[in-house]
Amino acid sequence: MKIQALVFLHCSTKTQEISFMFHFQRCKSVIPSSVFLEVCAVILVLAGATAFLRAHGNNTSHNNPLNHAPLTQSPPTEQSSNKATKQPNAYTTEITEWRKARENKLRSDNGWLTVAGLYWLKQGENWLGTIPTSNVLLPKKAPATLGSLRLDGDTLNPRLHFFPVTNIPVNITKADGTPVNPILDSAQTLAFDNDNGSKPDIISIGDLSMFVVRRTTKSGLRFGIRLRDKASAARQHFKGCTWFPVKPEYRTEARFTPYAEPKTIEIENILGGLEKHTAIGTLDFTLNGKEYKLEAEQEGNKLFINFRDETSGKAGVNETYPAGRFLYAELPQNGVTVLDFNKAENPPCAFTNFATCPLPPRINWLKTKIEAGEKTHHPYEENNRH
Repeated sequence: MKIQALVFLHCSTKTQEISFMFHFQRCKSVIPSSVFLEVCAVILVLAGATAFLRAHGNNTSHNNPLNHAPLTQSPPTEQSSNKATKQPNAYTTEITEWRKARENKLRSDNGWLTVAGLYWLKQGENWLGTIPTSNVLLPKKAPATLGSLRLDGDTLNPRLHFFPVTNIPVNITKADGTPVNPILDSAQTLAFDNDNGSKPDIISIGDLSMFVVRRTTKSGLRFGIRLRDKASAARQHFKGCTWFPVKPEYRTEARFTPYAEPKTIEIENILGGLEKHTAIGTLDFTLNGKEYKLEAEQEGNKLFINFRDETSGKAGVNETYPAGRFLYAELPQNGVTVLDFNKAENPPCAFTNFATCPLPPRINWLKTKIEAGEKTHHPYEENNRH
C-alpha cells in the first residue's frame, strides 16, 4: 500500500516565504508500521510549529524571522502599588504606638494639659480661695475660701501646714496614696515637689488638685502651689501633637564616654533661675554624614538629653519648640546606645505656662536641623503666670 503525506510549513516575513514539502513513499513490506507512526508524530509537530509561527509572525525580528519578542508583564495598577506602599513596617508601627502613648500621657489626670496654675507663696499664712483678697486666687469653681497654707522656716528646712475651712470637703493624700485627716493631722508638715523626683502630698477638691513645689528663680529658691484642673480647656480641646513624618535615618547609634566623675553643671530654667544638674558623660554620633556630640544626664533608668537644633523657634511648617526638646535613650550597653530623634518630644513648657523647664546647655545646641520628632505645639488657651 502506498501512503503519501504532504506537509506544508509556511512561514511569512516581510521579505520571504518558505515552503517545505515532505514526500514519503513507502511500501508496507519495506518500512515497519512502528517507524511509520514515528514519522507521523514528526509531521504533527511540524504542523503545530507552522500554526505557532503563523500566529506570531508579526512579533518576529527583522534579522531573524524565527525569533519573536519576549512577552512582558503588565505594569502594576495604581491600586496595587498604593496598597504596597501603605503597609507600615515594624519600625513605623513602633514609633506610631510610642507617639500614641505620649499623647495619652499628656491627656491623663496627671498630664501637663491639666496644669492650670502656679502661685508663689510668701512666708507665713497664705489664704486659698476665689475671693479677690486671697493670696492664692483659685478658679471660680473652687470655694470662696478653701483654707490657709502656712509656710515657716527657710527654703532649705521649710515647714508647710494646711488648715482647711470647716465643712469644706477637701482631701489630702500622701505621696504613697494614704489619706490624711487635715484637721487631726494639721501639725504634720506637707511633703513638696523638689524637682528631683520627690513626690508631694496632694490637696484636692472636685476637679481641682494642688501641691507645693520648690523651684529656683532669679531671686533664689521659692515655694509655690501648682494647680491641676481635670476639666481644663487645654485638656478638653487637645487634638494631639504635631509630628514630623517618621524618618528611620534619624535613628542612630551613639558612643557613650562617661566622665571620670559625674559633673555638676548649672543650667538656666525658663524662670531665669540657675538649676544644678548632674551630667554623667557625652554621646558621639553621626547624622547625615556629620559627627555631633551631646551631653547626657541620667534620669531613673534612662539617659536624658536636653537639646536644641536649627529648627528650634524657626517659623514655618518645620518649626520646633523655641527653647528646645527632650530626648530619652536607654542606658549604654558596652559603651553604645541608640538615639532616636523620631522620639524627640516637647518639654512641659510647650503645653502650659505653669511649668518650670530647664533650657538646653550650650554643648547641646546642634548646628543642624533635626527634622524629626515633635513639632511646635500651639496651645488652645494661653494663661498668664501668677
